[in-house]
Amino acid sequence: MGFVGGWVGWKFTVHVVLVVFVYLVYVASPKLGSPKDVHAKLAEVASKFRDCSEPLNHATQACGPVSGNNGGSYLTMLSTGGLVFGIINIVGNFGTVFVDNVSNS
Repeated sequence: MGFVGGWVGWKFTVHVVLVVFVYLVYVASPKLGSPKDVHAKLAEVASKFRDCSEPLNHATQACGPVSGNNGGSYLTMLSTGGLVFGIINIVGNFGTVFVDNVSNS
């Protein structure tokens, strides 16, 4: 089957496995319910009115709003950590591209 055919077949197989996994976790799971239920549960955990005391919550678990995130939400792309990650990723990818091109010449 050749390199390209084998690579496409492998890529397709991994994609199917990931889609099935996401479906089973976020749609068919009796504990999580639907994607809307997952969103509601994450919003509830990030609520500033949530009781974060024992035995409802443990010291190592996240509870309440997340400092540095937009509105304290777990479901945001606007966060201080996300901005730092984006800058590091862009700078690192430029380095990877230029170093790769130089090493192949």
